[in-house]
Amino acid sequence: MNSKTVFGAIGLFILALLILFLLKVPTISSLVNDMLYIHPLSWLLFSSLLITGFLAAVTGFDNQNTGCALWLVTTIIGILWVIWLIIQGPLMYADLYRHTQYIDYSLIEQSSIRDVPYTVAKTNFDNQNPYSKSAPGDLDFVGGQWISSIDCAGFLNCFGQPTQGYYAYNPDGEDKVSQTLVEFPFSEAGLLTNSATYFVRNVNYFTEFHEIIYKQLPDGEVIAVASLIKRAGFTRWPYLWKVLIVHADGRTELLNPADAQADPRLEGIALRPEWLMKQQVIAYGYRYGASKALINRLGRITIQTSLVNDENSAPFLMQTPLGPMWYAPFSPLGSGSMIGMAMALSHDPSFPVAIWSLPEDQAVFAADSLVAEIESSPAHQQAYNWYRVSTESACGNVVVLELVPLVRLESGGNHLYFLGYVAPAPKSTQVLFYSIIDPVSRVVFQDLQTADEVDAWLRGEFELAPQVDGQSSPTVVISQDGTCDLGSQPAESLLEEIRRRLSE
Repeated sequence: MNSKTVFGAIGLFILALLILFLLKVPTISSLVNDMLYIHPLSWLLFSSLLITGFLAAVTGFDNQNTGCALWLVTTIIGILWVIWLIIQGPLMYADLYRHTQYIDYSLIEQSSIRDVPYTVAKTNFDNQNPYSKSAPGDLDFVGGQWISSIDCAGFLNCFGQPTQGYYAYNPDGEDKVSQTLVEFPFSEAGLLTNSATYFVRNVNYFTEFHEIIYKQLPDGEVIAVASLIKRAGFTRWPYLWKVLIVHADGRTELLNPADAQADPRLEGIALRPEWLMKQQVIAYGYRYGASKALINRLGRITIQTSLVNDENSAPFLMQTPLGPMWYAPFSPLGSGSMIGMAMALSHDPSFPVAIWSLPEDQAVFAADSLVAEIESSPAHQQAYNWYRVSTESACGNVVVLELVPLVRLESGGNHLYFLGYVAPAPKSTQVLFYSIIDPVSRVVFQDLQTADEVDAWLRGEFELAPQVDGQSSPTVVISQDGTCDLGSQPAESLLEEIRRRLSE
């Protein structure tokens, strides 16, 4: 094979990449973005491996010595490529750790809970969709409620039908699912030039985004907001570059993170996206360096995953006196226990990642084991038929959804609990009651019936007693003004409330 053929093949390869770059077709442009921006060295080694392997195979027929030399080069490149695939992740996370501010901190208290879990909101969105050409898209928790974009449905519709607005779930309203209708110049479920990826690529090609959030402003205008991620350094560690605002008429605004945080239109929106928070939590496991994390797994952690949280995994966006905050329980790599919590303000991208950790020689049950404790508690074991799925059948009609961390201010400091939403199964359209468990003592407390009751307990307005057999309802009744109705309490609860108030 002569040099003209070789250079011609390389030229065609570069031309093909250029054409793909200019097309901005979502799937192709994402591949180009990955090749040239996110993982350039990995793709360079892979391309070199293919080229040298092809040349070695062709040249070997004409010149055995040249063929052997090319095979040796191909083998070396292949080894280097495999090594890079192994170390590129650890190097990136180690660099992200160095460029992220972490602080050792105590648990940060919360002010209120999410009324319903992801699954209940999604079920209601799916079951109250009145359109054949549209369907609910991704769910986000914005301004204290679940929302979901109204995206195209059906293969052909996805080529031309843009997002039609968003659904919002209002658990206390007569119509729990409301619609805000406005047409945007893209669709998150769209294809080719109708996709959100194509739209963002035209704003800035080499950016990543992982979700689009919708919000209605006081003047009635609806905007779409996306946090744009870029990469830096040899290891390509991610960082928040800009915040993109898209208006319904197609106008766009690019704001610096600090300007976006101060913009009143974006109040309460998670400018630090969930994806970036996950990356920052995982990067904390590389605080001792990439080599130690890779070779002997020193300090490695993983964000908790569980069967009960399979639809909405950590981090969880919870309300605090400081504003909405991400909470991410984490475990040692390969372990089913919990050893700490990472917390960060979602609206303030510069807010450090606060790390609360148990002592080094301690761990507590993680989500799935805590759910087992809830199901087998004295008042729950015989009272409910818990939902079970096997390869042969499914039985039961009650399930615990989305076990989330709950931090309560108490006399001894902020205390960690976990909250489970108990709902009908297999179709979870509402919350039956709320179950609270202490992960350290594994005590399951008496159930609360409404989100307002949980919020009142979270504010310290009353105490809960551990469950006893046959008793799952709360021992404290909340009056309409939010105070404790002492006259209606059992004697034990009344004495406990008096002791609490005297101590205050």
